[in-house]
Amino acid sequence: ESNEILSVQFEIARSIAEVLNMKVDQENLSAPSPGLIDISAYDLVLQARSILRDYQGRKDNERLISILQHAIEIENYYAPAYALLGAALYKEIHYGASPEIWKDSALTCIDKALALDPRLPVALSMKSIIYDNPLVARSEEALALRARALEASPSNSADMYQLGWKLFWNTDQTEKAVNLILESIKLDWNLKDPKFYCNLASIYQTFTDYDNALQYYSKALILNPDHLLALNRTNLLLYYLGEYEKAIPFALKWHQNDPQSYMPINFLGMHYSKLSEWKHSENTWRLMAELETNLQPEADSLQVYLPWRHRLAHALSQQGKTKEALEIAQQDLSLIHI
Repeated sequence: ESNEILSVQFEIARSIAEVLNMKVDQENLSAPSPGLIDISAYDLVLQARSILRDYQGRKDNERLISILQHAIEIENYYAPAYALLGAALYKEIHYGASPEIWKDSALTCIDKALALDPRLPVALSMKSIIYDNPLVARSEEALALRARALEASPSNSADMYQLGWKLFWNTDQTEKAVNLILESIKLDWNLKDPKFYCNLASIYQTFTDYDNALQYYSKALILNPDHLLALNRTNLLLYYLGEYEKAIPFALKWHQNDPQSYMPINFLGMHYSKLSEWKHSENTWRLMAELETNLQPEADSLQVYLPWRHRLAHALSQQGKTKEALEIAQQDLSLIHI
């Protein structure tokens, strides 16, 4: 049972939820004095922080990248701009970007930020998230970076919350971990903030109290029916519980609010497959094909690959469409997976 719990937390931690949960608030960046930098670059970073606080998907991320690149053009030694640009580039992992974008380019920006300001909390936190990604797999360094971020900004509830969970799952410091998590909840106590209820739900979910977890995710969605983190985690928990039919509306709503992310489409396809609704499954995987085409950059070296062909082939074979299923499967095998 503990392995199953860990599996749920692993998926949450590796999913878009963790990135979206990293809302950058006023404490996450040491506000620079406008007198020390170009005022227009300072204003652009303030705009970026505002977008991150209310982040709602790919369009926001495109705005972030553009705004922050402009800020860096104006002020080349502005650490917060580099850190936030690194965060925005990492978010591209959820839109089919290659590792050259979400890992290499993001880390280049974050390392530049840390070279300029070694104690910048958002840079330390973001580097921790990237290192914790299973494709990077530097979990011990990720834990140390999160601890440094909290040391640099002791009242930052997001770093406190994430460090608590990392200690809970990866060390024997259970008492310290629980205290950090509870203290972060106290600091974040805002009955009008959906993220507050998401954090409470995550605690109940960890200890397998799924009814209360769903109740708190529901409260988050009452406050904001379009809240991506709450939609994502509700969908994920229902999938884990085998409640595929109940999960579908949340995955659909997630897709409607972030149409350029492949993850809600991926879940929809899996829900329909689990329910043996093969025609719906087929149609969903074909949406993934359209999305992959739309996301292709101009440079062939950065080709976007989304995991849909083998799943479409399976849905087709279940409907007796064997010839097309074989063609799709062969096409999948001929591609280089990035």
